[in-house]
Amino acid sequence: MIKGGKKMLCRDVATRKERTVEVSRIGDAQIIAEESDLTDGIITMISPAEIQVLDLRENKTYELKNKNTDLKAGQEIKILKHESRIYIL
Repeated sequence: MIKGGKKMLCRDVATRKERTVEVSRIGDAQIIAEESDLTDGIITMISPAEIQVLDLRENKTYELKNKNTDLKAGQEIKILKHESRIYIL
């Protein structure tokens, strides 16, 4: 989430969709990470079923289900690791 006055820019980690929400409506929203928790990564392979991601900090490769049709091999991304799950942001 990025705070900007009375509104915040929020991103759903599961769908990768961004939305502007009034701070007063956030209520019990759970902040699961901050900018410093993100890791740089790169898409190394993409198929209709899988995405292969290289974590540039740990030099470790992860294979994820392909739910994102807008990603391309070679694309630089941000990775979030939360509760033993990997999210592409």
